[in-house]
Amino acid sequence: SHSLAINSDGELFSWGSNFSSEIGRSSDVDEFNGPKQVGTLSTKCVADAAAGDCFSAVVTNQGEVFCFGDNSVGQCGQGHAEEVLKPKLVRPLMGQFVTRVACGGSHCLVLTAMTAVLSWGGGRSGCLGHGDAIDSTVPRVIKDLDGVGTVGIAAGEAHSVAWTAGGTLFVWGRGKSGQLGLASFGNRACLDSVPRPRRLPSLTGVKMAACGAEHTVVVTGKGLFAFGRGNKGQLGRGSTADSSTPVAVRNVQAKCVVQICCGAHHTLLLMKNGAVMGFGAGENGQIGDADMKDKLIPVGVPFGSLFLDTPQTSQHVDGHLPKSGALLQISSLSSGTYHCMAIVQPADGRNAPPCAPAVRLLSTRAVKTALSAGNVSTLIEQCLSSVGVVVASFLNDGGILDASGIEELYKLLLETFESSIISTVQMSLSRLLSSLQAIAPMTAKHEAVAAIIFLMCCPLNSHAANSGIFKQALSLLLAIDKNAQKAAIVMMSKLPIDIFAARVLRPIKLALESVIENEYGVQPVMQSAASPERPAMKAPLPNVPADAVILTQALSFVYAANQQNTDSRLPRKEFYVDSISPKKIDFINDYIRWHSSPHASGAVPFSFARHPMVLNNDAKRALVAVESSLKMQQTILTSMAEGQHIPPPPPSKMASGSYLPPPAPPVEHPGFLIFHIRRDSLVQDALYEVGRYRPLDLGKPLRVIFFEEEGIDEGGVRKEFFQLLVEELFSPDYGMFSFNEETRTHWLNANAIESDAEFYLVGVLLGLAIHNGVILDVHFPEVVFKKLLGGKAVFEDLKSVFPELHRSFEQILEYDGPGSVEDVFYATFQVATDFFGEIREHDLLPNGGQIPVTESNRQEYVEKYSDWLMNVSIEFAFSKFRDGFLSLCGGPAVSVFTPEELEIQVCGLPHLDFYALQSSARYDGGFTHDTPVIIWLWRTVLGWDIEKK
Repeated sequence: SHSLAINSDGELFSWGSNFSSEIGRSSDVDEFNGPKQVGTLSTKCVADAAAGDCFSAVVTNQGEVFCFGDNSVGQCGQGHAEEVLKPKLVRPLMGQFVTRVACGGSHCLVLTAMTAVLSWGGGRSGCLGHGDAIDSTVPRVIKDLDGVGTVGIAAGEAHSVAWTAGGTLFVWGRGKSGQLGLASFGNRACLDSVPRPRRLPSLTGVKMAACGAEHTVVVTGKGLFAFGRGNKGQLGRGSTADSSTPVAVRNVQAKCVVQICCGAHHTLLLMKNGAVMGFGAGENGQIGDADMKDKLIPVGVPFGSLFLDTPQTSQHVDGHLPKSGALLQISSLSSGTYHCMAIVQPADGRNAPPCAPAVRLLSTRAVKTALSAGNVSTLIEQCLSSVGVVVASFLNDGGILDASGIEELYKLLLETFESSIISTVQMSLSRLLSSLQAIAPMTAKHEAVAAIIFLMCCPLNSHAANSGIFKQALSLLLAIDKNAQKAAIVMMSKLPIDIFAARVLRPIKLALESVIENEYGVQPVMQSAASPERPAMKAPLPNVPADAVILTQALSFVYAANQQNTDSRLPRKEFYVDSISPKKIDFINDYIRWHSSPHASGAVPFSFARHPMVLNNDAKRALVAVESSLKMQQTILTSMAEGQHIPPPPPSKMASGSYLPPPAPPVEHPGFLIFHIRRDSLVQDALYEVGRYRPLDLGKPLRVIFFEEEGIDEGGVRKEFFQLLVEELFSPDYGMFSFNEETRTHWLNANAIESDAEFYLVGVLLGLAIHNGVILDVHFPEVVFKKLLGGKAVFEDLKSVFPELHRSFEQILEYDGPGSVEDVFYATFQVATDFFGEIREHDLLPNGGQIPVTESNRQEYVEKYSDWLMNVSIEFAFSKFRDGFLSLCGGPAVSVFTPEELEIQVCGLPHLDFYALQSSARYDGGFTHDTPVIIWLWRTVLGWDIEKK
């Protein structure tokens, strides 16, 4: 029932009810009918003011807060409950530099330049946000809002809201009428009183908010929303119903709203063009129209002409009258319980009231100004160490970090090349880290993780002096709760790819490589795990350096963010740490840790194998070899413990009945897998040898002996064996595989009449190649390796297998006339194939030949067809193929591969790097790299096209 106004000189005027001294001018008069200056504040420049039920609060341009009026529950913040007759400084806030104030019925909120929110006064229904409903006579920080980057506050009768730079709305206090918008997050009784700030996830991109007695109105990037009490139409939804969830306000373009203000049961909006719209209670004239009726949807407030033909006789709070004929504009609105006020000023902007101090932001403009003024160190010390300021400065709507702004800030500061400034930056980042560590637990503080990423993006992280801060920031990132980690992954995934690589990924990789190089000794040549000198299953496991654990886990975290970036992501090989190799890492112990039981504390033993994205192909091949060796050892130890010999394998059944095995008795060797092969019976002998050994024995190093040929296999004979076997098995004459000229890849022939043994052999062949480090001249599409790893081919994979068919299906999916899909393509859910001249039909759905493909089912059609072609039709042959592969690579170690990596293990890189071949070439017979004929050789082949290469 009282009003406050600030003129262009920062002077405070007040009028209205004064029963509790809320006017701040005299305690002897109960009511003042006109505005007069509050003399106690005549030496201050007032920048913001707010009125509660029977008390007032103001903020000066120096960040001070003064309160006066009713103080029965401590709403004046003086540490007692006695009435405050005149404006009195709230001393507990000295040094905080307050920028905004909001008053509820009997409580007060302030926002500081460092984004902290403090509250005091009546604590009914938990409206102070401290976790209880207790009154507070002094300001207290709302700890749940620490570090979220708050930029705005508002207060209702007994509820409060705050919003962040990232567009998140927090609500707390009384929610009985739905004014918190939380009905979908718990039962109504529990939400009547919410004593701590809770985020409202149904609204994102929040720009501003205002509170009435029991309703809340919010502007977001998607629209204008309201929730809470609706008995007078104050929600603007066209009815008088309450709403406990946000509902859209009708007939308003949210992007045109520049201010919201709410009275007890009405709402006003100031639009960009200066127009005012109102809705809600109108019985006291609050909406400003003549009929004095409630308005259920927004209507224009008829201000009439803003041209003043003659000076008005009413008193003006700035003491000056506009000139006759001056054009005025509405600059802001405010509402009391049952009344409203519009601040009007000349359209040229003269006589505008002083701007309230804003939340301090680390903008490049602010830094440049501070650099020019010579006080940049002060700015850095105050702002760079504040979690809230960092978050408010660089977290935009939708949780997206302003990565370019962060880069520019660091560049401005560090490229001064002044040691004092750089030292201040390092010190402030250390304090920022300490502030982050103090925000514990970080539950519901997803915004604060932006400050961790801000720390990680500092270019100084590559310097030893800053490595400690960097590693502690990574430790903090790994320690926050799962929901906050998800928020961090989303933020990282939206970083520009160059900044993500340079500031996030590479510093972690460099740090991990340094740790491994400095803290790991050179490993001896890997012994067989089954050797008596290496009882690996019994040996105690050495500790892994703590920094290696943190950095490896951080790389996994960053990899998850990379995978979530669907627009542009780094290739997996960018995450490889080449120093994690058999030369440095004992992969036997690492494998054992991988499969060890959790500790008593529940912690899982660390293993590099748990983080396969950091392992390059050599490391993964070593892991597969270790697994095979350990399995063999376990078999031997089990047999010895039982006092038994390992039984010999059963006779081979893999060759046909007419097949005659090699005539010479096999030469056995405990450490090798010996194949005896006749060149004229290559496939049959290979099948026989594979069937002659136990699957465990197939993991031994392979040696090949061709009958009636002298020589020891040092690798060359083995490679020749693989080459000849591949040529025969993949020959078109053999009929096991078809070859696609467009993709230059092989695919399993669904009509192959060869026995299952041949497909099993091809699978074994792939496994042997991995175990023996041999690159096979086979060309499968990547989906084959996806299926070998247990995946399933889907429509998207069809492009790499049958591109022409994929293009046809794309036409069906994209067709938009003329005519219908059914009439134009004349397709049904049935596939016809040619089986040696016989047409066979296969239904994709029951009675598929009678089901036409239409606009409504065409997506299902292409998916069913793709599934049949790449999964169902080759199911038998592929199952044998995969069984053969898994006989050697069936353990957990193969799970560390992606399909692409597995393809590289078997087939090598998909491109031919002849420069690498040249650099690694060795010469015999007197030739060197300088010999003319060698120079001519490389000059020739490097100039060839891909076919000749």
